[in-house]
Amino acid sequence: MGLNEFGIDLGTCNTLIYRKDKGVVLNEPSVIATETYGAKKYICAGRDARDMIGRTPDTVTVTSPIQNGVIADFEKTVMMLKEYIRRCRTGFGSVSAVVSIPCRATPVEKRAVADAVRAAGVKKVPFVVEKPIAAALGSGLSIFEPRGRMVVDIGGGTTEISVLSMGGIVSVTSTTCAGKKFDRDIIAYVRKTHSVLIGERTAEEVKLSIGSVFDDGHVNFMTVSGRDLVRGLPVNVALSTDDIRDVLSESGRFLVDQIKQTLEKIPPEMAADIIDSGITLVGGGSMLPGWEELLSKETGVACIHSASPLESVVTGVGNAFRYRDQIKHGVQHENILS
Repeated sequence: MGLNEFGIDLGTCNTLIYRKDKGVVLNEPSVIATETYGAKKYICAGRDARDMIGRTPDTVTVTSPIQNGVIADFEKTVMMLKEYIRRCRTGFGSVSAVVSIPCRATPVEKRAVADAVRAAGVKKVPFVVEKPIAAALGSGLSIFEPRGRMVVDIGGGTTEISVLSMGGIVSVTSTTCAGKKFDRDIIAYVRKTHSVLIGERTAEEVKLSIGSVFDDGHVNFMTVSGRDLVRGLPVNVALSTDDIRDVLSESGRFLVDQIKQTLEKIPPEMAADIIDSGITLVGGGSMLPGWEELLSKETGVACIHSASPLESVVTGVGNAFRYRDQIKHGVQHENILS
């Protein structure tokens, strides 16, 4: 990788950019603020835009242009990427990039990602790499030998449960039960139980502060503010760890079942490999406390987090250049994307 050769992980919640000479050089929310009317000009992106959610006048629109891991608004994705690439590039040399894509992305969705990156100022996209491959590479797993490895990537919009061997994907299960779903579960609970409406940002703060999927005996409390649906007035609501764990239990159980089903589909030799090597957890959603304990208890297989769950995919994308010839099924080359 040269001076302006990047690895890009375009995620539902966050966009990350990796550069070989510096590592991860950008980690920003996948959010953009634009003018609502007229030319819909760019205002800001990233944390500044995220802080505007729920707080803007009619003249400003805040958008998450990536939904469930794929591009939902092409024009605003390009605007956002232009800003992020501008922050990361050095000098006036041309820019090339490898980009991650969800495993179940259609050919049209794959081309849309490559086209958006090119439109944002990247001269060349030599290939894109599917996220399970990137996550494994970024976690330091040896996936090029005939030995099964399991990676569970719990992201913002999707969860991908994959088994890899010899540089390719043997089995994969993809679901939209992920970080955003956890937030919606919390919003629905507060609305049903307390008749109070809270925003997505508040729900995310609750999840990060007192959320858990496994009972470790500790109880914490948090007070949040929302709008009383009966009186229409601002009100405070007290929530506990036990409350939120119960809220997240249904989605947690669903993901456990999906992992079990994936394990049931693979050959017994690979199942034996995974018992030896364990299940590797990556993605922001995997950092919710209790996943290791819950999955180990339910599957009987040891579960460990990647050294850097949030950055595993983009690190793997950035390092994919050196493994291009070894990756069999995780790479889509430029002629497919053109």
